[in-house]
Amino acid sequence: MANPGNGGKAGNAGNSASAGDAGNAGTTSWSGKAGKLGLLFVGRDIWGTDPTARIAAAHGWDWARFAGYVAGDELPALYAAARVFAYPSLYEGFGIPPLEAMACGTPVVASTAGALPEVLGDAALLVDPYDEDALAQAIEAAAAEPLASELRRKGLQYAARFDWATTAEQTWALYERTATRP
Repeated sequence: MANPGNGGKAGNAGNSASAGDAGNAGTTSWSGKAGKLGLLFVGRDIWGTDPTARIAAAHGWDWARFAGYVAGDELPALYAAARVFAYPSLYEGFGIPPLEAMACGTPVVASTAGALPEVLGDAALLVDPYDEDALAQAIEAAAAEPLASELRRKGLQYAARFDWATTAEQTWALYERTATRP
């Protein structure tokens, strides 16, 4: 999904995790599975309150990596390189980062919070963001065939429905309908 605010490139993923080959960041439930996949956390801790990096360092989780802020024009390559894009958001207004990952052909695991179930439909695996075991299992499942191929296919088709031209047209039409109301 392109973001016109930064030259048509994908926007920043916020605090999200991409699972890839071992050597990339995670949860307690994930620590036993680190030999198969690692996690890469992308996005800055804008409030300075996220303890994830500190916990990973304290436990010696070398499979947990932290990229910090990644420029928008670098995100598509990062999404495409990930085996799975995990987005266990506790609150989400819409869900652009998972759609961007889908548009790059990456299987998505996201939370059941906010609008994510409505936005992502059946093109992503959805899990309770408070259930670490379910999240770890969903990430493993999304990385394995044949589900990975199915999620890639569905994600590409689903993400293609969202584009900025259509969004602008629909927003303008809503403004027109609202402005002409008695």
